Amino acid sequence: MRSTIITLLTLLSILSTTEGYAQIKFKSISLEEAKTLARAEDKLIFIDFWATWCKPCIEMEKETFSNTKVGAAINANYIPLKLDVDYFENMDIKEDYNVSIMPTILIINPDGEVQNRLMGKKSPESLMTELNLPYYEDTVVD
Repeated sequence: MRSTIITLLTLLSILSTTEGYAQIKFKSISLEEAKTLARAEDKLIFIDFWATWCKPCIEMEKETFSNTKVGAAINANYIPLKLDVDYFENMDIKEDYNVSIMPTILIINPDGEVQNRLMGKKSPESLMTELNLPYYEDTVVD
């Protein structure tokens, strides 16, 4: 019982900590809703597959997704989604896209076709480079 409570408190701490860092405005919508929105806005979908137990995922949240330039670029160019792979409703999406490494970022079009797959922890610089977006180094949020 005690270990369950400690685990729960740890997860709540992680979630509340990471929420304060994000500059990317991840949408709280389903993948199907994201596809509809992406079609309407003529954008691609940025999907961050992550898990609460994934240390590199949490580091990316704090170091990469907290970067204001990264946030501005992702928010302007993509429909951003964050999918926790341990949630039942996201397991099928994880399997459909053959995601087995955390973190994984997929860029998909409104038809669900993968345009880019980024695996592993990315710094702000490397994420922007791999997405072919400009990056200016002096904008990390403390």
